[in-house]
Amino acid sequence: MENTPVPRWVGLNFHLPCLDVRAIFGMSTEIQPMETAYLYYTSGEEVHAGDRVQHKGSYATVVFVSTGDSEEYSPGYEDYTGSERGVLLCDDDGATTFVGEPDEMLEFLDRG
Repeated sequence: MENTPVPRWVGLNFHLPCLDVRAIFGMSTEIQPMETAYLYYTSGEEVHAGDRVQHKGSYATVVFVSTGDSEEYSPGYEDYTGSERGVLLCDDDGATTFVGEPDEMLEFLDRG
């Protein structure tokens, strides 16, 4: 193995000034907390437990919503806490369906 010369700058501790791009463009330089990524229907409404929806032709109620960081659920569905991001539906016949991300197959009807 050949000896490769090490550049003189390796091992030096550089302290270069950082530019705050936000200040350059006149934007706020305050650090803002990151908001939880909420779930939305394709129509724009935010998904909430208790919503009446239609999913693949069946009428249902949203009984559990998880954004990954926060959860909202109807009474009796507490056991789903800790679930992955998505929406749990209970159709009018009592069957449950988990939907990862709302899409055009999940239509908002009414806020319950």
